[in-house]
Amino acid sequence: MPQIVTGSRCADVISRSCERVDVGTRRAPWDGMNTTQAAETIVNQLGGYGPLSAMIGASGFDATATGVWFAFKGSRVANAVEIKIENDLYNVEFFKGPKLVGTSRGIAADQLKRCIEQKTKLYLSL
Repeated sequence: MPQIVTGSRCADVISRSCERVDVGTRRAPWDGMNTTQAAETIVNQLGGYGPLSAMIGASGFDATATGVWFAFKGSRVANAVEIKIENDLYNVEFFKGPKLVGTSRGIAADQLKRCIEQKTKLYLSL
């Protein structure tokens, strides 16, 4: 199973000591988790590493301070996505190379997979 790694793209990654992350005046929904665990939770909500890799060629999983970033293949619309969590809802940003090509805000956890499928025109599972 691929592991999420922190990289140069994530200069503000919180240490692995399970510190609390402030989101405005509220605590982050993964209160008590480190950023790697939070990113893994998001990836699991999308189906997991295996299905994402098999269905869309997902790679380069990267934990950010507020979510996860990964690249994928097969879409003419985008080739990378960053998923951020804010106040129990997801903000999803789609990239084609370094260019931001789309944003979806206020997505509930149960609609996250559908949102990505609609924007990229790729299926994340059979």
